[in-house]
Amino acid sequence: MNISKNLRASFLLSALLFASCGIINNLTTRNWHGGDVGGHNYATFDEMNGRQDFKLLNPASGDFTLKYTSEVTEGELRLVITQGHNTIVNRDLTGSVRDSVRIGNGGNPDVKISITGKHARGKYDITYPTSK
Repeated sequence: MNISKNLRASFLLSALLFASCGIINNLTTRNWHGGDVGGHNYATFDEMNGRQDFKLLNPASGDFTLKYTSEVTEGELRLVITQGHNTIVNRDLTGSVRDSVRIGNGGNPDVKISITGKHARGKYDITYPTSK
């Protein structure tokens, strides 16, 4: 297969740019094991640097309770839950946390969750009821 010099150079430059962005921003995650299924988002990790965003999958209609737990032995982990433009939760999950929050439907069921780690080691678990 004959690839032109320009195409090879473009590929090499793109690869270098992507690699350098990861190095500059120090966005690394090691041994991430987790999942995101309706009603459950969870992960364990040896080191998390960066942010994981997700939207609730098929949440229950009306008001419901979202439960979250975390065990973070090193670094920092932050949880932000938003519904539309409103921030419902913005808290540090470092250490051992077990809590819940009531989510109101309020005509805006669009709930988003962000987990941000800074050299974090540990795990988190988020559960919520889904519509049947």
